[in-house]
Amino acid sequence: QFVPVASELKHGSPFYVEAVFDIPPPEDEFPVKLSWGEEESTEIPVRRSSDARTFRSEAITLQPPAVNQ
Repeated sequence: QFVPVASELKHGSPFYVEAVFDIPPPEDEFPVKLSWGEEESTEIPVRRSSDARTFRSEAITLQPPAVNQ
């Protein structure tokens, strides 16, 4: 189930991707697809946290858009 960002993200702000499972999966890591607007999606690895049902990514820092030169 997808839950959108509930607050505003600003350039330079760290954020995390989180996946919560109904039943704890046997794997310790999963790839999650992250897409931003019209850009191609990126796979972000999420890893098991102290709660066996919750997996989280490392901190991700939002970068400003690249300027076309």
